[in-house]
Amino acid sequence: MAAPGPRTPAASGTRLAQQALDNAPGRRRPALSSFSAFSFVPPKREGPPELSYFSRPRKTGDFFTYDAVFGITEGYDQYLPCCDRKHAKGRGLKIHEEYNLETEKDPVVIVISTTGTGDPPDTARKFVKKIQDKTLPPDHFAHLQYGLLGLGDSEYMFFCNGGRTVDRRLQELGAQHFYDTGLADDCVGLELVVDPWIDGLWLALKEALHLQKEKEGMNSAVDAVSSSLSPTLHTVHELNLSSEIQNLKLEDGGARGSDILSQKLDDINLVAPARDTEPSLVHSVPPVSQSALNIPALPPEYIEVQFQDAQDEVSHNSCPLLVSHLATAAMGTFCQAQLKLVCFEVHQVEVWISPNRDSLPFKEGLNPHLPSLISEGTTFEVPVTKAVQLTREDAIKTALLLELDIADTAFEYQPGDAFCVICPNNGSEVEELLHILGLSEKGDNLVCVKVKQGTKKKGASRPQHIPERSTLKFILNWCLEIRAIPKKAFLRALVECTSDASEKRRLQELCSRQGASDYTRFIRDSNVCLLDLLHAFPSCKPSLSLLIEHLPKLQARSYSVSSSNLYQPGRLCFVFNVVEFPASPSRPVSRKGVCTGWLAELVAPLLHPSKSTLDTKGESSSTEKITIFPRPNNAFHLPADPSVPFIMVGPGTGISPFIGFLQHRQKLREQHPDWKFGETWLFFGCRHQDRDYLFKDELRCFLENGTLTYLKVCFSRDSSTAEVAPPKYVQDVLRLCAKEVARVLLKDRGYFYVCGDKKHMADDVSDAVVDILSMEMEADKLEAMKILAMLREAKRYLQDVWS
Repeated sequence: MAAPGPRTPAASGTRLAQQALDNAPGRRRPALSSFSAFSFVPPKREGPPELSYFSRPRKTGDFFTYDAVFGITEGYDQYLPCCDRKHAKGRGLKIHEEYNLETEKDPVVIVISTTGTGDPPDTARKFVKKIQDKTLPPDHFAHLQYGLLGLGDSEYMFFCNGGRTVDRRLQELGAQHFYDTGLADDCVGLELVVDPWIDGLWLALKEALHLQKEKEGMNSAVDAVSSSLSPTLHTVHELNLSSEIQNLKLEDGGARGSDILSQKLDDINLVAPARDTEPSLVHSVPPVSQSALNIPALPPEYIEVQFQDAQDEVSHNSCPLLVSHLATAAMGTFCQAQLKLVCFEVHQVEVWISPNRDSLPFKEGLNPHLPSLISEGTTFEVPVTKAVQLTREDAIKTALLLELDIADTAFEYQPGDAFCVICPNNGSEVEELLHILGLSEKGDNLVCVKVKQGTKKKGASRPQHIPERSTLKFILNWCLEIRAIPKKAFLRALVECTSDASEKRRLQELCSRQGASDYTRFIRDSNVCLLDLLHAFPSCKPSLSLLIEHLPKLQARSYSVSSSNLYQPGRLCFVFNVVEFPASPSRPVSRKGVCTGWLAELVAPLLHPSKSTLDTKGESSSTEKITIFPRPNNAFHLPADPSVPFIMVGPGTGISPFIGFLQHRQKLREQHPDWKFGETWLFFGCRHQDRDYLFKDELRCFLENGTLTYLKVCFSRDSSTAEVAPPKYVQDVLRLCAKEVARVLLKDRGYFYVCGDKKHMADDVSDAVVDILSMEMEADKLEAMKILAMLREAKRYLQDVWS
């Protein structure tokens, strides 16, 4: 969790598509269908919102009744077109809110994601804990027939482990599959597996119910389902998706709950100049441009927004309400239960804070920051006391170290822990969005948000991260993730806000099944956001209510601690790269990361002090503050026994938590000279020794005083005149130290820590360790992989990685 910026899964290309189906070892976003029992929660890291859903079919007269209990946040029901009552009714189905898996004999469908390091989602943990009870008999679920869809991300370890765990345990307890398990990979697009899986699900359910009919004589019920099935459904429901996924193609099937868009080319002016033969964000080519499209059903509108003048009187409950929602939006599911407010009275807001005061709608003179309104134990407003640029100006990436003063707070941490920073959206981007939406004059106006009367959305409620009453700038600055990659349901809604016929058609293509490859290439992989779309499709003018319905909440960003409270009491340090998104054909301007860009701008006076920012002692007088809250790591800590040796692998900013490890170990050595301490290894790598060798002087000191036993470094971009080229990457250096690595892990029962980039480093390090174990144990690779799996299970091979 250390740091090039916020932890968000990176989109990937076709290379990982087949791996997503074939490999074991995830997490995250839903895009699924309906019925039977399913529970799903996206991963916290980056933190997407939670959803849980359980349902199952019941036979009631001429209907199959799907009994369901569910709770959906963040508009995630837009991915469940087959689960709502309207869709169920269209297939002769009906939803009721009751279920009991202990006695359920009807087919059950389970949809579940993976969070954290392979854990089940929060809403499924009680269920998973219950079925893992060792005292349950092997026939406990012998009555149960089920199908399971796992949602994950192959960029992360333990791909779809939540689904795999439930699937394996249900099999052990006697449950039977009525439909093959599907594993969807958000790295390449969940819809690549989800859509075909849903299509096959209908026929699988039909077959399962036919079997029940033979046993129970339920002819009328099965006929109701059969008659609702499209004649163009696939005839095979086994998931054999290799060729389709490798080519990022999906067959054109029937509508099955989607709107069918058939348009002739002469109805719309789609003819591009002859030289424009390549597809782009705004332009398509055959076959997509000539296809009839299967597009998602239009999500029902459910939010209503009313504007009020900025000078309107605000009740004394308004400000605490805003603070509550800001904290909830920022902290997600981490600290909601702990949230406590210190209420105060504000009878009238007379002067509104300007945009450079964070756009928070508080009365001038009151502290606009969050912590002053929230009791200790929740969030902490702390000053930034130090900022250091760790890389040279000509380095490819800019790495910064920030030091926070936590002396006057109750904030506690251990080396290896993480914490979250509450950050706003980029102010200029918010202003640009207001301008495009025609709302520049209403930025400081109060906005009342409520559920639209007569909405067709079932169970509609105001998103929890949106206050009922606040200013427009507050919502756009602090509540909505305006940089989020638009999901297909959002694109579908934007179609209705677009007046130009060719632009409308292109948006329809991008959200269609036929345009899945274009969506992945030009939106997901290009990190396109709402602003990019509005520039690319200038006739698209969405309403504020539509943004509130479809944009997710602005997440707090997570960073690894790079210090020890034992070594530096009252101080907390962290390191991050300032994330850069270069301009591209889909994104006309370059951008910095939401949080890293904000932090870099915030601490600029500390990095480059001017005469106006220096005090009488020549030191910077800047007292910028940020709001943080803890996010402890339950595993990524030093061994409890100091005599146990350990190996640290942390190239680039992945070294961040290990500086805290070494600081802590040095202090323990000073305080307890009679203790026995195990050897310590650090494998570090960067591009250039003279540009981005982070903590070079500190590491030399750790070596000299014996805190660090061995330091192995490599530089991937430096040229060498040596006869034998030095290793370029940490995994190469590990292989050169194979005997020592194997000894620490196998003979000395040591620990192995990896921190850094998942995609370009952590997997290669894991492969190197497997090769080392195989070679030193003289065993085949499969046996070495089993040993590594045992080390992971024993929490002796630990990773803190990001994409």
